[in-house]
Amino acid sequence: METAIAGSAIYRYETQEQLDMYSQELKADIKRIRKNVKLVTEGVCVAASTLGSLEALLVFLKSQKIPVAAVCIGDVSKEDTQRALTPMLTEENKKKKREYATILAFDVKILPDAIKFSEENGVKIITAKIIYHLCDQFMEHVKDVKQKLKEQEGKDAVFPCILKTVALINKKYPLILGVEIDRGILRPGTPVCIPSKENLKLGIVESIEANNKG
Repeated sequence: METAIAGSAIYRYETQEQLDMYSQELKADIKRIRKNVKLVTEGVCVAASTLGSLEALLVFLKSQKIPVAAVCIGDVSKEDTQRALTPMLTEENKKKKREYATILAFDVKILPDAIKFSEENGVKIITAKIIYHLCDQFMEHVKDVKQKLKEQEGKDAVFPCILKTVALINKKYPLILGVEIDRGILRPGTPVCIPSKENLKLGIVESIEANNKG
């Protein structure tokens, strides 16, 4: 029973010929499932209650161009959430493909250890009993992830400008200068480079009191 697959057919045989025939039928079912999904390195993890429901879900995800990296049948365990997180371990993927650290669970239970692991490691588990709802929730999740990524990147963005000093208000820390902006826009947090012979001195703008002509 360790190798039995939920949702697969059950046959009773009396002869070796019947056993061989039923074995071929079961193998054909597995081949059909594998034909409907091409596992990729970066994609979601899919869980379903039976072999048939898994096949239906994979066909639908393929039509929606949602990549699948791993599949499982039955209740979602901690091991399944670990598999969903594995493709995200590189620094590049953590920034660009975080939406794929997701399990699409179709008509299955989420075990307590899986819930705990997902909460601690940022794995998104989406559950539904209707395939279309599952897909809709995933697309909303993708939008949220991309929006948060844009907001984070916006904080790190540097808006360049060219300025010149027109007054030295305070020589000691904190250094306060009066400046005029020739080009661009000066914002709080912008790094300031001051050419000095062959070197560049770098500072950070903490507050702005400037005559902005740009």
